[in-house]
Amino acid sequence: MQVSLSEAYEAASKKEGAGEELLCKFWREQQQQLGGGSSEKAIDDRGNTMLHFMAMSNNASALKKLLDVGLLTANELNPRNEKADTPLHEAAKLGQINFVEMLVEKNPGSVFERNKFGETPLYSAAAYEQAEVFNFLKFKVRHRSSNNTTNTTATAALTKNDGSTVLHTAIKLECYGIYLFIDQNSFYLLVARLDSTLSRIF
Repeated sequence: MQVSLSEAYEAASKKEGAGEELLCKFWREQQQQLGGGSSEKAIDDRGNTMLHFMAMSNNASALKKLLDVGLLTANELNPRNEKADTPLHEAAKLGQINFVEMLVEKNPGSVFERNKFGETPLYSAAAYEQAEVFNFLKFKVRHRSSNNTTNTTATAALTKNDGSTVLHTAIKLECYGIYLFIDQNSFYLLVARLDSTLSRIF
């Protein structure tokens, strides 16, 4: 008997340590029906995939199982929803550190993926005040940079495509706790950009 979409969704949305076998069965069935690419199949009207729901629920054990048995590869870890958020964006927003760590371990380049607003997972973690995830991603961003002395890469990852920074978002949303976990050098660079923007406005 085939695994229904609702059964798979329920398994994906369970907390870590549940639903692995059922999800593996669902993944195999989807691959047979679709000829691969099952990780990119949207299952809701916002374009979220099964991986997005697993990320939101921090179901890292199911992710590990899918990777271990070869049903999912590192290249399939970045499906996009309608906002172009990846599962890493979703996990970062919610502070799902176990899922974040596993995604980045399998696909280190995912830390630089931007959604349609130009937000990276690092930006998302900062905007949602997820300090543990922010510090982990900041470390990974820095270590993938060829120049770690000026924090330019970390600062770029905290800046959207339009040049606005996470501090602009903090002021707009009145999330003033953000500055508490942005490191000193990156904070000053972001403040300089914010001051420049404000001077143009006023």
